[in-house]
Amino acid sequence: MQPSEMDGSPRILSYAKAIREAMALAMEADPAVILMGEDIGVYGGAFQVTLDLIDRFGPDRVMDTPISELGGAGVAVGAAIPYNPDLERLAVPQANTIKAAARRLIAREV
Repeated sequence: MQPSEMDGSPRILSYAKAIREAMALAMEADPAVILMGEDIGVYGGAFQVTLDLIDRFGPDRVMDTPISELGGAGVAVGAAIPYNPDLERLAVPQANTIKAAARRLIAREV
């Protein structure tokens, strides 16, 4: 630890290190905080921002996702529903629409 980390005086950090520290602090403070993104797990992100977070918090909280913005958004909303039940009203109609479309596609294949 640097002396400035112990006494609270200002430090000079790279953007990547400052972001990594902020994410780690949030994850330490709340076990419900997760990180999801493309190549952020084992690889550590494009700029190594999440470099050691998978080792510190495990793959259940630092997750690599496929390149799919819509899929990531769906997972994020689904994960947030237990913490904000109002989101369910937004998500459920979409889920029903998706299920209905899937049933129509399956019916065509049979």
